[in-house]
Amino acid sequence: MAATLPLELLIQIGTSLESTGAPVTPCVTVSRRWQAAFEPLLYRKVHLYTSDNLEDFSPGRALSLANFGRITFGLGVFRRAWIRHIECCLVVPHALYDWQTIQLEDYTTDNEVRRDNDRAFQSGIIALFRTLSDWDPGLRLTLQLLISGREETLEPNTYDCTFTGPVPWSFPDGWILAVPLYRASFGDIDPPTLPVVPCIDRLWFSDDPEFDFPSDIWVGAAMQIARNCSTMSGLRLNMQEHVKPDHLDYMQARRRALAEGIKSLPPTLRDLELLSSFEYPWKWSMPGLNLLGSDHDMLSLNRRNLSINLRRLDLDEVSLAADVLFPLDEQENPLPESLSLHWPQLEVINLRVPPVLPTGRWVTLHLPERQKELDAIEDWSDIIRDVERGCGDRKLLDTDHFQRVLISLGHAARRMPNLTSLSYVIDAYPEFELLVGFTPYEHAELSLYSEHRPDKH
Repeated sequence: MAATLPLELLIQIGTSLESTGAPVTPCVTVSRRWQAAFEPLLYRKVHLYTSDNLEDFSPGRALSLANFGRITFGLGVFRRAWIRHIECCLVVPHALYDWQTIQLEDYTTDNEVRRDNDRAFQSGIIALFRTLSDWDPGLRLTLQLLISGREETLEPNTYDCTFTGPVPWSFPDGWILAVPLYRASFGDIDPPTLPVVPCIDRLWFSDDPEFDFPSDIWVGAAMQIARNCSTMSGLRLNMQEHVKPDHLDYMQARRRALAEGIKSLPPTLRDLELLSSFEYPWKWSMPGLNLLGSDHDMLSLNRRNLSINLRRLDLDEVSLAADVLFPLDEQENPLPESLSLHWPQLEVINLRVPPVLPTGRWVTLHLPERQKELDAIEDWSDIIRDVERGCGDRKLLDTDHFQRVLISLGHAARRMPNLTSLSYVIDAYPEFELLVGFTPYEHAELSLYSEHRPDKH
């Protein structure tokens, strides 16, 4: 009787099985009729590895990239229409874990272990994009990219340490010996052989979107990949990695790479989600970290230009200037160039920001007497090593800063005719949370949770 069930009913059964996590593969082998009903479900989300040997990774339904290319080419080209999501694991030789090794005297990040990984990463992404480059642009795919190392490896001139971590008290040998994070990169070379892939609709750089694990791909490489997705509408980049404060050069390089990459993203981009982590000093009582390394905040500038084409903007823990959307002069009046700004497509803006500006200036403040005590400290070494001392005791908001935020957002919102939701939240205490819901061309409902109250502006 099962063999005579209508095809529509078989498809419903298969969809129900898939939603419960039950294996669908055995159903494909029952008959040709069952194969026609169940096989498309197998290809809705495809798990790929850029390796022919999958025994060390996933013995289940995963495919090697080479095999995937064969079964979606020639007589198998019809399978492309079934695929909606590709999760591709770029296999590299060495697994280099964060904060688990100590650097010795002659250590350098320019070593053969990292170069081996970068070469494998580059060849893997090129092979993947060559496989997808001739797909019909009408086949709109979500591509998720991950990194997987074959074998845990120590870099030259390093040794294992179980007490490492981004906080100093977990580091018995001091706080300047941790091996810097490794993120897969193209190095200093822009890969000229990376094909353009017009069928990718959404691109995810996140090891696990459900649990928000950060990507193991360098931001600059991610931006190079994204610009070759010529009709991409959505980009999700997870940078929620903890970086030690003495690795400030890494943070500055990451911000520069993001700022530079944003300039070259395709104009088809409509949804942008950037997830970061608060780039904090050793203790909240210390001065903040200057992420710019210069006088120019190119990330804020380039992101503002990019948002003209966006429909949705989500930034989490990305440090921003107060007037990031609508620049103001020192008297909080619009700059002449700001008056031409217009965001015709923006519908949703979610900004969750750390309490420190890119320059290192805090926008949550100590009480004056406490700040006077801190200003007298010349050597922070003992305080940094002490778990209890120097922790967060900021009790005030920088009212000038948040006044500027509100004025800038107000001017910007007037130039967003389709805006339906705007939120601006500081991830700190004292709290500042601005939530605004808009009915375009009609009215706005505003909620402000803060001790700060705006003036007549």
